[in-house]
Amino acid sequence: MAGRSGRGETPTRLVECLKIKVEDSSQAKVSRELGIGVATINRYLKGIGEPSQETLERIANYLDKSVSWLRGETQYDERQFGQAEWDNTIDDFEIEFKQLQDLIEIYSLAPDHTKGTIIDLMEPLQANISDTCKQYPSEFNKKEINEINEIVAKADEISERYAADHPQED
Repeated sequence: MAGRSGRGETPTRLVECLKIKVEDSSQAKVSRELGIGVATINRYLKGIGEPSQETLERIANYLDKSVSWLRGETQYDERQFGQAEWDNTIDDFEIEFKQLQDLIEIYSLAPDHTKGTIIDLMEPLQANISDTCKQYPSEFNKKEINEINEIVAKADEISERYAADHPQED
């Protein structure tokens, strides 16, 4: 959109990142810190209007993201790390997610005396999976997020049930 702003759609990642920033503070504060009007921030949050290149660069700097990543042109944010590091992050996530799924299955078949150990193995996986989703929310589509949330909720339920059935003795 060569130099024109205001028309078109706000890139999805930009919308998501701005929403997180606004949730952490306020539209007024984000507007003030960026030097962009509250009405413009509000439009971007609704996905209305494509920022000019200059505005996009300002927002990218504010969010500590790359312009290409905010636009959805790259799968990883090169400002955060390179392609190899991103590939490792995704590989680690996929491995941990599969391990959590497997542990949930194993838990249902395990003898009672081993369930505490399985819970101990599940908890850091749950934390890592949740952290990755929070850190890179726009990298997962709605179907993936629903599947991830379902598995993490199932693991939470198992942990809570185990804790209720086996109160810690001090």
